[in-house]
Amino acid sequence: MILNRNDLSHLDRATPAEEAQFWTAFEAELARDDGEAAREHLATGHPIFVSEPDYPGRVIRRNPDGSRDLMVFDEANGVLRKDRRL
Repeated sequence: MILNRNDLSHLDRATPAEEAQFWTAFEAELARDDGEAAREHLATGHPIFVSEPDYPGRVIRRNPDGSRDLMVFDEANGVLRKDRRL
């Protein structure tokens, strides 16, 4: 099975060895990430969503103006919403 980094649906059908191969390659790509894509996204006026060690299990929205918001998943509506400004 060829692993496609843009389509994760194949993981449902992957053997344990193929899944391990995918995650090894995925983690290697993360280790090489220099943040360029995130900076470009912010430069076009769009926020990015990240995790931070100070807020385990939570999502942080980093806005193009440099502000940051702590987000919460609203299970009733199925949407991510702002909890508070950081």
